[in-house]
Amino acid sequence: MTVAGELVPYAPPVSQTVVRAVAPATTAQKAAVVVPESFYAQFEVTSSKLTDQQRKELVATFGQSRDAAEKSGDVSRVIHYQRLLEILGRTP
Repeated sequence: MTVAGELVPYAPPVSQTVVRAVAPATTAQKAAVVVPESFYAQFEVTSSKLTDQQRKELVATFGQSRDAAEKSGDVSRVIHYQRLLEILGRTP
């Protein structure tokens, strides 16, 4: 014997698209991004093979990226680009 539940009218989903606002990431959330140490080790090997001109271009680009990250408050990107600049500064 089968027992049936109460019948309720069907209510279709709303046809309008619901847009939800996403709060911007906080500084703590941005700082949570971690670049593996192996990346920096590989970058050091690669950067040692660059010409002086290539190294200068990267220093300029990474410097601008670091400054932009600093203005936006993205601590992890600031640290990342600063570390790349330090590697470029110590490679011959």
